[in-house]
Amino acid sequence: MQTRYPSRASGKYTMSLTTQELADFNHFATGKLTAGSAESIVELARQWEWERREFNETVAELRQGLADMEAGKGRPLAEFDAEFRKKYNLPPRDSK
Repeated sequence: MQTRYPSRASGKYTMSLTTQELADFNHFATGKLTAGSAESIVELARQWEWERREFNETVAELRQGLADMEAGKGRPLAEFDAEFRKKYNLPPRDSK
């Protein structure tokens, strides 16, 4: 299914939209409309697209972090925590 939304650059663009994405958008839009935080359908589409992009970027970053951790990159949280607390003169963490 193809849905057309205006673009800032050309005034028009085509965006592929699956049935599931349409259902997701409907859920998103209904929530925004119920909360009174929607000015127009175009604004809803922009907000939805921004939130989807943010979500996808966050998931990609988390996956990269997990891959780095599995590859032995980084350092243990306890080591970082101890250094951070010492640097900022914070009390030691409870060892419960």
